[in-house]
Amino acid sequence: MSSFRKTSNFDHIFIYSMKHTITIFVIFLSIASSAIKAQSDVIFEKSTRENYIVSFQPGNRPEHQTTNIIIKEIARITNRNVMAVEYTINYRQDITIKRSGNKIFTTIIIKDIRLTGSTRIHAFDITDVLLPEQVEFSGTISFPRIKTYNIKQNPSRISPVETKFTFENIDTTANVRPNFVMDDLKFIYTPANRRNFLEKANLIEEYFYSDVRLNQIFADLSIIYPQNYKRCFEYRQMIDAMGFAISELYQKDFPNRLDLYVNDPISFMPKLANASSLLEQKAAELDYVMLNLPIYYFNDGVRLIPVNTSEARWHFEQALQIDPNFAPAIAQISRLEYNAGNTDNAILGVKRAYSIGAFDNDTRNLLQQLSLSIDDRLISDAVQFESKKDYQNALSAYLKAQDFCQSVPSLACKDLIARGITLARKGIYSDMMSNANRLFRAGNLETAERSVRQAIEYHRNHKKDIPDAGDAFRLLNDIKSLQYTQNIEKGISLLENKMYSQALPLFEAAKAIEDEFRVTKNENLLSLIKEAKRPLIIQNLQQAIQQAKSNLLDQARNTIQQAGNDIYSYGFIEDDELRDLINVARLEVQSQHCINIHNQISFMLNGANESISQLKFLEAESIFKNARDLKDKNADCNIDFVYVERRRAEVLPAIQYQQMLVTVEGNIQKAEYDKAVELYNQATNHFNHNGLSKFKLTHFSLLDFTLRQNNCFVLCVSSYFIAIEDAQSALILLNNLEQRKLSRRMMKAEQQSLGRLLARLDYAKDPLIKPKAKVKEHTKGKYYYRYLRKAYLKEFKAQ
Repeated sequence: MSSFRKTSNFDHIFIYSMKHTITIFVIFLSIASSAIKAQSDVIFEKSTRENYIVSFQPGNRPEHQTTNIIIKEIARITNRNVMAVEYTINYRQDITIKRSGNKIFTTIIIKDIRLTGSTRIHAFDITDVLLPEQVEFSGTISFPRIKTYNIKQNPSRISPVETKFTFENIDTTANVRPNFVMDDLKFIYTPANRRNFLEKANLIEEYFYSDVRLNQIFADLSIIYPQNYKRCFEYRQMIDAMGFAISELYQKDFPNRLDLYVNDPISFMPKLANASSLLEQKAAELDYVMLNLPIYYFNDGVRLIPVNTSEARWHFEQALQIDPNFAPAIAQISRLEYNAGNTDNAILGVKRAYSIGAFDNDTRNLLQQLSLSIDDRLISDAVQFESKKDYQNALSAYLKAQDFCQSVPSLACKDLIARGITLARKGIYSDMMSNANRLFRAGNLETAERSVRQAIEYHRNHKKDIPDAGDAFRLLNDIKSLQYTQNIEKGISLLENKMYSQALPLFEAAKAIEDEFRVTKNENLLSLIKEAKRPLIIQNLQQAIQQAKSNLLDQARNTIQQAGNDIYSYGFIEDDELRDLINVARLEVQSQHCINIHNQISFMLNGANESISQLKFLEAESIFKNARDLKDKNADCNIDFVYVERRRAEVLPAIQYQQMLVTVEGNIQKAEYDKAVELYNQATNHFNHNGLSKFKLTHFSLLDFTLRQNNCFVLCVSSYFIAIEDAQSALILLNNLEQRKLSRRMMKAEQQSLGRLLARLDYAKDPLIKPKAKVKEHTKGKYYYRYLRKAYLKEFKAQ
């Protein structure tokens, strides 16, 4: 039996697959090995620590400006010579050159940067703001006796931890190893470096200056003694200012910005906390004092009353400035006023204190005692005035006492006050009547009348105290009776001397007395009044006639109106002379009025002629209408209007023409273009038919008129010209729209219609013309008329 085992198709496939897999894997390993070998082919490597010294550099070279500012600022703050300040930048420099294929790759790494030297300001390390912002360098890669490469790195940002730079060059040197030399390396300080440094340097200085401010705050707090209440407002300002200063110190955030948790050389944080705590304590004490400030002033004021009343009053007033409703101080000031004899001020104080309502027992007792004393003094003063029969002052004193006792809860008004008020008012009334009788007996009737009327008015206001005033009314009637007689006697005397305007008021005053009072009537009084009034009416009517002649018609009408009223009210209706005279005055007014109307119409006609001369016929028509309205309104004047109507008829065609043009403009504005075209044609016929050129009017053809209108109207009229087969006018309008830069799509229909019309007309003239050349002639070869050109060619071909 043979040992050979027959394999299946699957086995052959598996073996074949495995062979190829192994082959691919071996190839991959070979390529990967070659790549690793190529990547790790280091042909130069060097690592060194280098130093870069930063110091003050004389001169004004731009690259030194920032570092010089930093050095000078460190020297100023640390009080050192600028030439003695410098610091060193120590860093590791790793240089590696690798070969890969036909290229070499140079890598330069700058890392582990450290600073030494002048890197502290007072007790603070400023290394973090002295690190440079950028670095630049240049170097040389040399293959001995073969080739040299120069590399250059422009200023680039640098990291204090590690910064890597890579350069790539073509390598044609086979296996020769290169050398690298760093020709120059510079650390560059930028404005950002300067800004960060100055910010931290200023912050450190502010930190030390804050110690001075804290010491000043402690010194200011030590002189604040809240119990010295008179300086409390001054202390409040000081505390507010110190609170603001402490708030500013907190806002500077020194602990976080300078890391005071690790290094706080002047113990700023404990000092600031102590200052804040002490300030809060003083503020709380001061708040308590200010809350009770009126009490402090009041207590000192009470203590000073036996010693110095002026000083005591000042303390009470200070308490009221702080709290205007501090009743104890009001009561004490009221007592001081009463003791000084200023009763009115004391009354105001007591009322004010009681209006507040809430006060302690001592204040209540003081107010009750003071109220009784004031009440007794007021009544005593009133009794003294009454005993002297000085009733006016007695009444004032009693009323003041009544008002006071009614305003003070602790008082009850005495019966003596009500009795005194009644007696005083009766006495005042009696004095008024005595004075009126005295004046009457002396013949001073007007003054006597005023006095007795005052007595009557006083009785009317105080009927409870003065129940009867019959004597006053009797005296007033006696006064008016005597005035009645005297007025009539004086009036008759003036009438006899023809002094009518002076006599009439006396008679009318007597008539008013007769109507109101019981007097012995004079039966001739009405006749005397009419006798005095009639000449005055005649005089007024004559004056009205003169006013009318002077063309003062409004004044004349008012005078006639007043005279007419007087004729009716004084009973002269049957007086023929007065009736005739008032008619004459009215006719004079009417005559002058009609003259004025005639002159006004003439003036208006002149204005119409002026408008006509300026070819403003519609303006003239408006004037004609106003003149006609004025004539119709004054029909009773019978104004001759024929010459006005004749003048209007002469220019009526011109008026109608301008009205038509105005209507055309209105139609265009309302987009009623067909109506506008129709009416303009009518205006043209009207102009020609009536020969309106004789009026020096100028009429434009429809084409010229249209060229001055809007695009839509121009399009409409172009369609009109096409419809009446006026192709040239239509073409002129389309050219005008093209100049206005109207979109050709908006006039597509008009172009097509005009193109067809031109084609028919041209064909009719000469069927053998070349249509393309002819349409080009019409459109001047412009692309704008492509719709017209297509329609033309199509229509010409169809003929």
